[in-house]
Amino acid sequence: MWTRRELKQNAKEVLKRTYWLSFAVVLVGELIANVGSTYKIVSNYSKIFGNELPTTVIFSGTAFTLLFMIFLALPLLAGKCYFFMRSRQYDTEFTDMFSGFTNGNYLHTIGTLLLKQIFIFLWSLLLFIPGIIKTYEYYFVPYIIMENPQISRKRAFELSRQMTNGFKWNIFVLELSFIGWSLLGLLLCGIGILFVAPYIEATKAELYAAQRAHVLQEGVTDEAELCGFSKNIF
Repeated sequence: MWTRRELKQNAKEVLKRTYWLSFAVVLVGELIANVGSTYKIVSNYSKIFGNELPTTVIFSGTAFTLLFMIFLALPLLAGKCYFFMRSRQYDTEFTDMFSGFTNGNYLHTIGTLLLKQIFIFLWSLLLFIPGIIKTYEYYFVPYIIMENPQISRKRAFELSRQMTNGFKWNIFVLELSFIGWSLLGLLLCGIGILFVAPYIEATKAELYAAQRAHVLQEGVTDEAELCGFSKNIF
């Protein structure tokens, strides 16, 4: 069983050689992911100043934002997971963050991640707590499909479920432990969070490595299925 201290210490060791490259990956990812927020800001600004946007513009903007998030932001999310996992063991490049587009299974990647978001949304409609549970149950889906782009959607969800079985609370507490860093980042008008983000993402990669090792040891899966990273991963 891993400890938060162990995961964070491992992440710090990785960031000693990859921090600024990791920062660039996080920065670009956040800029692209927030395109949708930019449209909402413009729309609200127009309403506040009495210059409401035409319905056609609102509809077109919403459709564009949705398509943008699905076909660009989701693959970048997967690529970010791939980058931080590879950086644990290898010399990585900035272009690794675009691996969600270049792994030969682009549509499979976005389809799986979109399905993940839909499942979480539908569970959240029932009650708040089930939505949270499903968020952590599907926590490792992006890592799994980037480690093995050929894996089926059903199997990716199943593996993530098995990886998080009995560990959801521990993962929640791990994320909660970053609140202090996030609040510190807010002191710089939110910009400071970007400097903390590589530390958080690197720790998440360590978490996946630990849970990956756990399911391999338990015989839930094998190196033939999780074939994207080396055997001695944790």
